[in-house]
Amino acid sequence: MGAGASVEDERDLRAEYAKVKPKLSPNEVSELESTFNRSKSYGEAFVISKCIEKYNEFVSCGDLPNRPSVSTKRRSHVMRARTRDDLTYATQANTSRGEFTNCVDDVQGFKLPDLRAVVENALAEGKTPLICDDSDDSKVETFYSYKGAIIIDAKRMGRDRLRDGDAIIPDILEGARRKVVAAMKNGVPLIISMRESALDIRGTMHSNNAFPHALFEKGGTNFVNENNPNKNRMAEDLFREGDLDSGMAICRRGFCVIVTSFLDPANCVDYFFRNDFGLPLSRDYYQLLENQSR
Repeated sequence: MGAGASVEDERDLRAEYAKVKPKLSPNEVSELESTFNRSKSYGEAFVISKCIEKYNEFVSCGDLPNRPSVSTKRRSHVMRARTRDDLTYATQANTSRGEFTNCVDDVQGFKLPDLRAVVENALAEGKTPLICDDSDDSKVETFYSYKGAIIIDAKRMGRDRLRDGDAIIPDILEGARRKVVAAMKNGVPLIISMRESALDIRGTMHSNNAFPHALFEKGGTNFVNENNPNKNRMAEDLFREGDLDSGMAICRRGFCVIVTSFLDPANCVDYFFRNDFGLPLSRDYYQLLENQSR
């Protein structure tokens, strides 16, 4: 998978793998081959996408020098699926898994001018917005950054853990906590940016007093206590002495949690809602939204 390599079909994938295999560690070889074996029943396009994503994880950690790429034709097919027919490659071989069909059923498409409305509707229904946005210029995150939202780079959190090991997890979560509290104090959205990766918040990267699973229930709106900080004390575990306002942990109106991803809905479901990995709580707690503005 050398620099500039374009993978069109499984034959290309195998050829590129043969080139890079000598550079891989035994663990990386095992992970890559396991990814191939787990994914191959879902069709050629899907297995190519998964294997390249796995290989790029190794590259992002600084272990390997060159990134492969999915060919333009494959990228269009894998990353921009918008209809049920586009997703059949992921379900036709193994419909017993069921995840992809359900994903298509409950995805709500939107154009960028309607972003605020669809997010507000999801929150009003008690759901955490999970926004799939594979636009070239990351329109959704750009929109929120201009509106003053606070963004947590979940991909970087995962990369730092891979690079430095589990001992650094408390430091990573402390960095996340500071951003959570800043969003609460200012009453602005907190964006959990997965980008093209999946942080294991369900299993590993969480803490009740720094980055709790409760943030992902009802889009974190249960924490809002501006009108009754003495009765609703959910935020107290996250605030430190220097964070308090007149001795109280106040989470202001406007705070909410939104998860964003560069992946399409089928890949989001596959990555984020495994039994013991990905986002906390079940998929029923989330509203899948897909940006259709290019």
